[in-house]
Amino acid sequence: MTSRKQENLVIEQRGRRKDRDTGAFQEIHQTAHWDPRQTGLIICDMWDDHTCKFAAQRVAEMVPTMNRMVSAAREAGVFIIHAPSGTMSFYDETPQRRRAIEAPFAESPVEIKWNYWDPEREGEPLPFILSGGCGCIEPCLGWITDDKGSRQWKGGRGALDPTD
Repeated sequence: MTSRKQENLVIEQRGRRKDRDTGAFQEIHQTAHWDPRQTGLIICDMWDDHTCKFAAQRVAEMVPTMNRMVSAAREAGVFIIHAPSGTMSFYDETPQRRRAIEAPFAESPVEIKWNYWDPEREGEPLPFILSGGCGCIEPCLGWITDDKGSRQWKGGRGALDPTD
C-alpha cells in the first residue's frame, strides 16, 4: 500500500486460484485502486497480552509490520477499526471507542455471516484449535477457564500504535 496522501490507495493484491483442470493452485497478483475515504481497516484481536504465550509471541512478531501498514493507511485517510473480542469494557471511555460508535453506518456490499469450521472443506482442525487455541504442550496457566467459563485479559491492540 502506498502511504502518501493521494486520491486512491494502490493495493497490490495476492491470492491463489485453483486450476479447474489440474486442481493445482496458482498464485495470482493484481493491482487494485481504492478510495481511502471509503475504506476501513478492521484489526481483529490484537491483544496486549494473551493467556497463551505462543499466541502472544505470534502477535508480537506481527506488530512491527502491522504498525507500518496501519500508519500508512491512517496517513492516507483510511478509517481504522480495532475489533477486540471480550474486552470492550476496557475501552468504554476512550476517544477511539466514541469515534467508532459515532461513525456513520455503512452497508456491506456482501453478506457477512459467521462461518463455522468445515472439516469437509478445511480438513480436521489441529489439536490446539480443538482445545480452544493454546498451542503449548502444557496449556498455559490462565488458558484454563474459571468456574464461569471465561478467560480474561486486559485488552486488545498489542503493541500497535494507539493513535487511531
